Amino acid sequence: MPGLSTDLVVHKLPTDPAFPPVKKKNRKFKTDMSVKIKEEITKQLDAKVIRVTRYSTWLANVAPVPKKDGYHQILMDKEDAERKAFIIPWGTYCYRVMPFGLKNAGATYVREMTTVFHYMIHKEIEVYVDDVIIKSRKQFDHVGNLRKFFSEAPQLLKNDATVNWTNECQETFDKIKGYLSNPHVLVLPEHERPLILYLTVMDNSFGCVLGQHDITNKKEQATYYLSKKFTSYEVKLVEFRHIPRIYNEVVDALATLVSMLHHPDKVYVNPLHIQVRDRHAYCNVVEEEHDCEPWFHNIKEYIKLGVYPVQATCDQKRTIRCLASGFFLSGGILHKRTPYLGLLRCIDAKQALTIMAEVHSGVCGRHMSGYVLAKKILRVGYYWLTMEQDCINFVRKCYQCQVHSDPIHSPPSELHTMSAR
Repeated sequence: MPGLSTDLVVHKLPTDPAFPPVKKKNRKFKTDMSVKIKEEITKQLDAKVIRVTRYSTWLANVAPVPKKDGYHQILMDKEDAERKAFIIPWGTYCYRVMPFGLKNAGATYVREMTTVFHYMIHKEIEVYVDDVIIKSRKQFDHVGNLRKFFSEAPQLLKNDATVNWTNECQETFDKIKGYLSNPHVLVLPEHERPLILYLTVMDNSFGCVLGQHDITNKKEQATYYLSKKFTSYEVKLVEFRHIPRIYNEVVDALATLVSMLHHPDKVYVNPLHIQVRDRHAYCNVVEEEHDCEPWFHNIKEYIKLGVYPVQATCDQKRTIRCLASGFFLSGGILHKRTPYLGLLRCIDAKQALTIMAEVHSGVCGRHMSGYVLAKKILRVGYYWLTMEQDCINFVRKCYQCQVHSDPIHSPPSELHTMSAR
């Protein structure tokens, strides 16, 4: 495993020299667990994820947990590698590469990705820890964005790194090409073809598939699908009832009349846009900036042109100068400087509400608290001044969080009235 170039990134473990090193004794395991541990150690030694160490002042015991293989490309600092040493009955080892179990591993990975792809982030790609999405505004631009991304990807390897292209690699590559060239699930809908809707409704789940016929008008192709499994709380709130046509004469008559109407081709019918929201309407109200300018407008103008607001006082000008030292302007976009997360893009109130809704709804994990939501938005790469308080207020208004949260004010068990005779 070659790993990334140390000139690009290296992971360090800052420790307080006032605290002595932690050195634990060897821990015994059951026979079946010892066999699994030895297999994993052998596999990581062959992959050069770990190495043998001697006379280490830091020693920890292993904790076997079921876990998938992680990203092992960022090398540990030589001085700090010994601090990740662990002991087993067959010897003492330490990590050559950064394990993802460390608390600051995510910040190191984000710094590395920002360094390599800083000029593409928020434009052609979006990066969230070890996930990368390549995007484009138009379909014919997507191939160019892919080529641009892969042209920079070799920077993630050492200059002298060699790739052993095996038959297994070729088979995997052929499968990826076949999947990309022949999508099997969804296709783009055609404008003038009728849509076909299939519904499946059960007591605790709901599903639907929207499709169209292909050019031959013999084969159906799916264009969109949706499935939802209801929780015990949602089952009580959602109810589906099938009403036979014979008992729904009014709706049936209206549908028949509509099918008999034929609009000429020259008559334009305004489309009806329907948006279903999972929250009450009052939760979607955003407090916009009063002067129609984003909160960072004065800071951006000072960095760009060196000017202050017309009616700014001396104290306000000094505050703008102090704030401007923590921001960076690039290509007309203002970024917030941070010591561990790189540059964060500054957004206005309307964009902030959209990002909070997307991150909180499950794009970056399940529903979370306001403090965790703010931290995840920071790791995605966005920033605004009042984001922590705004995230807390946003979570408090989330309908699903209110329904599924723990009933903290309810007794742990059913209360019974007792009377003494």
